[in-house]
Amino acid sequence: MAVQLNTSTYQTLITTINSVLSSGQYRAVTMTVFSDEATTNVVTDSNGIPLLNREFSSTVSKADTVDESGAPINGSVTISFKDGLDFVCTNNVDNLWFTLSGISILSR
Repeated sequence: MAVQLNTSTYQTLITTINSVLSSGQYRAVTMTVFSDEATTNVVTDSNGIPLLNREFSSTVSKADTVDESGAPINGSVTISFKDGLDFVCTNNVDNLWFTLSGISILSR
């Protein structure tokens, strides 16, 4: 099931990542980002490479705020991937969805 990517669902993102990693079955988490809830259209990064099963590294959330003149500034979620890409999803600008999966621990 896809979850909308924004500051309102940030805790869901963190909880799901922690659940996958704490299960003991996975060594890492991958993320796929979509432009639709039906998960049919994978988003591409600034180099045109699909955000498909990219290994997750870290994330930061910035809340909505206002500037010194009182103008609203949209909050955002930044996802950092292991390949060095930082991907920003801005509230009220980007309408994106994500899915997560685990990378299995290989037994020797």
